[in-house]
Amino acid sequence: MRTIWILLLCICSGIKMPAQDNNTSNVAYQDEHTRFTIISDGTIRMEWQKDGKFVNSPSFVAVERNYAPAEFQVHDSDGWIEITTSKFTLKYKKDSGKFTASNLAIDSKNITPSFHWKPGDTNAGNLKGTFRTLDGYDGDIFVGNGNDNGDHKPMPIEDGILSTDGWTLIDDSKGLLFDDSEWAWVTERPSGEGQDWYFMAYGHNYKKALKDLK
Repeated sequence: MRTIWILLLCICSGIKMPAQDNNTSNVAYQDEHTRFTIISDGTIRMEWQKDGKFVNSPSFVAVERNYAPAEFQVHDSDGWIEITTSKFTLKYKKDSGKFTASNLAIDSKNITPSFHWKPGDTNAGNLKGTFRTLDGYDGDIFVGNGNDNGDHKPMPIEDGILSTDGWTLIDDSKGLLFDDSEWAWVTERPSGEGQDWYFMAYGHNYKKALKDLK
């Protein structure tokens, strides 16, 4: 539903969303295949592209690509990159390929609850997102449309932005983009093996999480 509303607003109001480069001052680290961009002290964009072609066009998840300046520190030691903000520390093994549990980790700082995250970790406290329609549902159970012919399975709600675990990972690797035409239109991402992730570390400051994802 959020995607539909964004598209309708763009069409009806004539909003122009040209392709924008990431604010280069916010790019904490970049090599041939990997780019880490600080969006705020609690949110980082993590990209890995096999062909080295990073995506700067706005997406349905991230319409804004120009970020306010953020404070962070970067250390390069023994083949590992360490990026630190006031909310988290990220460690990535350079030249190690796609993001996995063996080459990427994020630890919380100064937030509650604390966490140690690696790719593949389950977000058990996720508060879930929205669902397109309630037709045929009795509560969260699908009973069918008037004839009790449903499968009686729970509503398959996807994960949302907020979580009691204090962190959220948003995978935008396959998400649709807006092109750079005068009237920005929807386009598919280039095919490939790329990863385009957003990691949000906010503890229980849910308003901060919502503000970061503009």
